[in-house]
Amino acid sequence: MKPEHFLSHWQDAFNRQDIEALVRTYDPQRGTLWGTFSTTLRQDSDAIRNYFATVFTKEQPRIVLHPAHTRQWENSAACSGHFTFSWTENGQSKSAQGRYSFTLRLHNGVWTIVDHHSSVMPDLPAPDDQ
Repeated sequence: MKPEHFLSHWQDAFNRQDIEALVRTYDPQRGTLWGTFSTTLRQDSDAIRNYFATVFTKEQPRIVLHPAHTRQWENSAACSGHFTFSWTENGQSKSAQGRYSFTLRLHNGVWTIVDHHSSVMPDLPAPDDQ
């Protein structure tokens, strides 16, 4: 499986709200998560599970990972990109743009996440020189 396909697998698990499938995508000994909606670095499976359980208290949470910039080496890969997170609140559709970085490890033919950071995209004016 290519890293890009792995990200699709992660996105599908998120959109199914399948917490256990999501937790399995993180390396059990090395996986860390800096989640968009948390100030806590999650450094083990239970903490990662708790993060997603909290995210899934939102009504109809969905994520779209837009195409990533992927760099792959023999047994590792780094994927960076942006995403759209959407949910329903008080009957109204809401969404937020964010950015992500995944560092993946290939072990015994299986990709796992060793580092995942995501954050809300800042709402900054474009620089004059662009």
